[in-house]
Amino acid sequence: MNSDPNGFRSRKPHSIGRALDLCLAIPGIQPTRCLSMLYPLWEVEVLAEVESKEEYEVFDQYVERAISEAGVTTAEGISAFFRIEPPLVLRVLRFLQAIGHVVLMDGHYRLTELGARSQREAIRYTVKETRQNLLFDALSLTPLTREHQAGEIRTFDRRAVLAENEDLRYFQLLTAGVLNGRVAFDPAALRALENLPERDEHNLPRTLRNLRLVKAWEVYLPLHLVETVTDRGDTRLLAISQLPGGPDDLLSRLCDSQTEVRNLFNSEPEADPEDVLVSWLDRQGLPTTDVLTQLPNGVWRATLPEDMFNSNSLRPTRIGRFQQTKGRFMQIWCDKLAQRRLAALERGLWLIQSRLKRLDDLQAGLDRLTEQLEIDRLTVSDLKDHAVATGKVKETLRIDSLS
Repeated sequence: MNSDPNGFRSRKPHSIGRALDLCLAIPGIQPTRCLSMLYPLWEVEVLAEVESKEEYEVFDQYVERAISEAGVTTAEGISAFFRIEPPLVLRVLRFLQAIGHVVLMDGHYRLTELGARSQREAIRYTVKETRQNLLFDALSLTPLTREHQAGEIRTFDRRAVLAENEDLRYFQLLTAGVLNGRVAFDPAALRALENLPERDEHNLPRTLRNLRLVKAWEVYLPLHLVETVTDRGDTRLLAISQLPGGPDDLLSRLCDSQTEVRNLFNSEPEADPEDVLVSWLDRQGLPTTDVLTQLPNGVWRATLPEDMFNSNSLRPTRIGRFQQTKGRFMQIWCDKLAQRRLAALERGLWLIQSRLKRLDDLQAGLDRLTEQLEIDRLTVSDLKDHAVATGKVKETLRIDSLS
C-alpha cells in the first residue's frame, strides 16, 4: 500500500450528491437522511518476515549436505572433508547462520528447519524483513480490505483534518477516542489478522509472517452516510467511501452495527423534514411557498423559478444537485428545460477537468447528467460546441486530447 504519514492520497472524496445518486440507483430502498463524516481508522506500520527463494551457491549447498548427509558437523571436520582452508569454511558457515540455515551448538553445526527444507527442495530459502502498512477500523479494529488500501484511496491525518481543507469543509469529525476511550492501537489486532483464513483480502499476503508493530497513527476516511428505509420498513445505513461502483459493503456493515455511529443521526433535534428544508430555503432568501414536493422515490425536490438561477448565489449548475441540511436533503430543480440543459453542459465541462482519458468515459458522464436532469441526450459534440461558444479554450483542447 502506498502510504504517506501525513495521510494524503490522490483521490478526492465523493460529493454528497454523488453519494445520494448511488443510493437512489439501488432498487428497494429509500434514502431518508444523510450526513458526511470523517471516519476514524488506524494506519499501522508493521515489520514482517517474508520468505524468498534463491539459487544455491555450489559450496553453500555442499556444506549443508556434509552436515545433513555425511554427519560432518564441525568446522574442522568440514574443512578436512572438502580439503579446503578453514577460513573459507568458517566464512560459509557464518553466512549460513546469518540466513537461518544452520545453528551452532556445543561446537557442532545443525541444520534448521529452513535449512533442511532448502536441502530437500534444492532451493535456498531465506527469510528477510519487510515493512507493510495496513488500515484498521478504529472502532472495532476490523482490518480494511485490499481495495481500501490501494494507492488512490485518500485519508487525512489529524493535522490535515484540523487545518482549513476545502475538501473536508462539510465533513464532521468522528473520533474513536471519544466513542470508546481507545487511545492506542491494540497489537492483538495484528495477531488476529495474521490468523484470518482470508487475510489476503485484507492486504496481508500469506508470504508475510511474524507481524510486529512499528507504529500506529490515527487517520480519517471521508464517508457519506445515508440512512435508508427498505420496502419492508427496515432502517439501514449505507456508507459511500471512495471505492467505485456504489456503497462500500464493509464500511456500511461496520457503521450499521455501531450504535455510536447510528446515534449521529440523532444529534439534531427531531423535526419534520419539510420544515427543515423550508427553513434552509428561507435562510438563503429563496421562495418557500409551493416549492417543495416529494417524489415517488421519497426524495424532496425544491422547484425554483428560472430567474433564481441567474444570481451569484444560485448558479445554473446547482440544478439537479442535492442540498444537505441538518441530516435532511433535497434536490434543487427548475422546470425550464433550457436551464436544465445549460446546467448539464456546464457540469459536463467539470467532467473534463478530471482524469478522464477516453471519450467513452466522458460520454458516460454526460449520460448520467442527462438522466439526472431529465433532458434529451447530450453528446461529446454538444459539449465541445458549448465549450467553443463560451470561449472555454482549455476545455476545448482537453476534449480534443481524449482518445
